[in-house]
Amino acid sequence: MQIFGQDNRFWIVVLLTAAFKIMTSKDLSPVRVILTVAAALFSAWAFSDAILDWFSLNPEIYRDPILVLLGLTGEGLMRWLTSVTPEKLVELIKKVRNG
Repeated sequence: MQIFGQDNRFWIVVLLTAAFKIMTSKDLSPVRVILTVAAALFSAWAFSDAILDWFSLNPEIYRDPILVLLGLTGEGLMRWLTSVTPEKLVELIKKVRNG
């Protein structure tokens, strides 16, 4: 069975990752739990294939680790993207360039 173009294994890995993140987080309200799960699902669904393609990774080997990484970091990345200002972006680029 395919849901949004992904098989059951894809969704099981993402949901288990979201559950792990929720269980290891402190003081999550019900709304925050829903948003965390939604961010994990969306991040994995929207970006996993792009990351695999960008780095030319074999999906049979690297798909699950990429899903876990996106599930764990998706909410934080989305929160950062919505709060980033041009100044913060320039500062980040300078830090990356300078090591």
